[in-house]
Amino acid sequence: MSLAPTSLVDLQQANILKHDDTNGYTYFGNYLGGSSFNWTSATWWHTKQMFFVPFQYKGYTCLLRHDRGTGYTMFGSYLGGSSWSWATLVQWSWAAGRTDNLVSFQYAGSTYFLWHDRASGWTSVGKYSGGSSISWYSEQWIKDYSDFLVPFQFYPEESTYLLQHNRATGYTNFGKYLGGTSFQWTQVRWAAGYTDFLVPYRYAGSTYLFQHNRASGNTHIGHWQNVYSLTWFQTLQWASNYTDFVVPFEFAGGSYIMTHDKASGHTFLGGYLGGNTIQWFPRMNWAKDSTTHMVSFGGGQPWDTSVETSGGR
Repeated sequence: MSLAPTSLVDLQQANILKHDDTNGYTYFGNYLGGSSFNWTSATWWHTKQMFFVPFQYKGYTCLLRHDRGTGYTMFGSYLGGSSWSWATLVQWSWAAGRTDNLVSFQYAGSTYFLWHDRASGWTSVGKYSGGSSISWYSEQWIKDYSDFLVPFQFYPEESTYLLQHNRATGYTNFGKYLGGTSFQWTQVRWAAGYTDFLVPYRYAGSTYLFQHNRASGNTHIGHWQNVYSLTWFQTLQWASNYTDFVVPFEFAGGSYIMTHDKASGHTFLGGYLGGNTIQWFPRMNWAKDSTTHMVSFGGGQPWDTSVETSGGR
């Protein structure tokens, strides 16, 4: 089945997907600026092991939904509001109960997925060809090591990289993607037992990284001077034990950061102005304990890829 929708959604739109895995309630917010969204809703699967991976394919905004427990996977193209055109449900038998990282990225004009099982180290990179079809390449990486696997594009070079981080040791690897399962790796070491969020984003034609330690509230923003060296701005002090989600997106030529605290429902959205400066809009008060997944999608997601972040998986 083709993923081409009946009508092309405005790819300049920025959207947020908010999901509650206790009841399947799923909300889609079309960003209007400031703290304003136009929300629509639907009821989807409710399981505690879901992955939501937005991606772009041939100009269309799409979504991969994967249930870790069963391996069931669906691919859909966005029609607007809460409407999606879904390809046939498939089961990745090799992935049932084993998916710890699942991300998408763009390389040489094509869409790819990276799947990783932390316990075994098995890692697959697949080139997407529409519908539910992916051509996979696999190899075994170090077992029980990868806490973060985050794809990004380095500007102005525009090469595709993967950021791999082990929280316990602080070892961080930057891999330039070369095709298949090949990466050109360089390793650095950051603080051990510290990183809870690693979120790359784009601003003014350059690549930046957002790092946050939840226990202390320490928040760091770094500007990539080259792929392996960041210039870190002065540390921001946020509330401790408060941030459960950090989601970047782009809208009307600007870069934005959205954060959410599940227990209180407090949600903050701000425009990034460079350095360590974020212009925050009025707080949004969402329902308490109702958000288990939050991702950005559409033309407003950085580099046609998105990272759902709720601490290391």
